[in-house]
Amino acid sequence: MRLKRDEVNNGVVTKLTNVRPHGNADRLQLATVLGATVVVGLDAKENDPCIYFDSNLALSNAYLHLNNLYSKSELNADVTKKGYFGKNGRVRAQRFRGEESNGYTASLESVASVCNISAIDLTEGMEFQALEDVEICKKYTVPSRCSGMSGPRTRSRDYNTKMFPKHWDTKHFRRCLEDIPKGLIYLEEKIHGTSGRMAYSLVERDLNWCEKLLQMFRVRINTTEWINLHGSRKVTLTKPKTPREHRFDHALTSRIAIFNKIAPHLRKGEQLYYEIAGFEPNGAHIQKGFPYGCNEGESRVFLYRITMINPDGYQVDMSREYVYKRAEELGMELPPRFQKAYYYNGNGEALIKLVNSYTDGKSMLDVNTIREGVVIWFDTPNGWKCLKNKSFDFLQKESKLMDDENYVDPEA
Repeated sequence: MRLKRDEVNNGVVTKLTNVRPHGNADRLQLATVLGATVVVGLDAKENDPCIYFDSNLALSNAYLHLNNLYSKSELNADVTKKGYFGKNGRVRAQRFRGEESNGYTASLESVASVCNISAIDLTEGMEFQALEDVEICKKYTVPSRCSGMSGPRTRSRDYNTKMFPKHWDTKHFRRCLEDIPKGLIYLEEKIHGTSGRMAYSLVERDLNWCEKLLQMFRVRINTTEWINLHGSRKVTLTKPKTPREHRFDHALTSRIAIFNKIAPHLRKGEQLYYEIAGFEPNGAHIQKGFPYGCNEGESRVFLYRITMINPDGYQVDMSREYVYKRAEELGMELPPRFQKAYYYNGNGEALIKLVNSYTDGKSMLDVNTIREGVVIWFDTPNGWKCLKNKSFDFLQKESKLMDDENYVDPEA
């Protein structure tokens, strides 16, 4: 069977557990799926197989159409039926009559029929976005529009370098518990802002006409140079070289101010990953409803990862203690830590209980900001890794924000 999957954002074949009555609805039940609470129908039973779609996902047109799940019946295969999904197919975190529901569960048959396969081919633990070349789901992305965080729309450039990789997509804690080895783990608050990265990297430089001419006569020319790069998670930029270029590129924005302050202190091959939270210089929210104690026009920068990379692209994550020390040297803040390093002895249930105890509530930085969740950092034989555990209150708030047609992605 042909299967397409993403590193993180997939539908997952699993089963229902802890099926129980809904406190305020006679025709609904609650169930637990991969640690999340989901509203299910009265026909759902304990250990029933299902496919779980979390609230990062959008379901495909084909899947919604053939299963009559659109709220507008004219979009369904059977126009006499309708469901509750909007045209964009987005899966939500929301409350049903006072009970939280994070995601959507579907029968194996609902997917198998769309892909013309047998339900028995869908085995527990399988993750996918498409089966037999039929798309079922994908990560929901906000339509891209210019964000005030970047000021005037800037010129981006893909530099010829292996030394400026993007941050990985962080996987879900409850799905990857078995990935955590025994040893020290670090529990930090997840900050909701816009991502940034900067590095001192070796790149292929532009040659002038004279150098190109010399190359034609086989004169050896140094074609590389060390420069500071920066950008968001998706965009790569370089520091403007002249006042004229500066006037057109990132003028007076938070990103360039952070870059100008920190970049001169980077070491060769050092790359920083950080989150910018609070407000843009023009007073707009970086993420609406997440001020993190900032006044209008102010922002805060939280360093969460440092790597060292050689010109061949070999990247090594520095330890958490190194990150903490380097943040102090560079004058950057750190995401709040819930406690000192915790020794994990392999007791998964105890770790789940501990992580859940920190996941909900208000931010440790500001009583007016809800907590996005927890990031779990740990060292493995293949280097440092992290997992995330988001709070339901955050997921619900994020779902409502994405319903706003004026919402913009600050990293686009």
